[in-house]
Amino acid sequence: MKIQNLVLLGGVVLIILAIVILSLSYYQGVENTEIIKIEAGSAKTYPIHLSEGNHVLLLTSDKNFTYYVIDSDNQIVHNGTNERSAEVHLNEGSYTIKLENSGSEDISVAVTVAKEEVMNNLILFTYLSGGLCSIGMLVIVIGIALILWNRKKEERIYSR
Repeated sequence: MKIQNLVLLGGVVLIILAIVILSLSYYQGVENTEIIKIEAGSAKTYPIHLSEGNHVLLLTSDKNFTYYVIDSDNQIVHNGTNERSAEVHLNEGSYTIKLENSGSEDISVAVTVAKEEVMNNLILFTYLSGGLCSIGMLVIVIGIALILWNRKKEERIYSR
């Protein structure tokens, strides 16, 4: 096998590795995600109980929504209006998430609760995957350039 083929193969392997790392890291977050559908002009609540450690609550939607994070003493610990996404850091305890849709269309809000370590790992693996994919693409471009350079070199030899 010529060196340029090995370079191409190495680039493909790096890209496949990047995809595997990204999919495995997202699996951790996806298994803890709940989709809440809210009709126009209404509200829904979502109770959560967090055990030991610090947690991150992620709220995301494609349309604006208002949210309140209420603790077990009925105190609002965090809120936001006209948001499409929010990141809230919470300690252990029981909370109720109140989501309001003041728009004229139904919306879906994704609620993800994870420990901070899991979220930090997710971010780290996302960057790692992006870096590996970029290096893989660069290696593939180098492999293609080597193939073209060798082909042109062979044409010069045989054309004499």
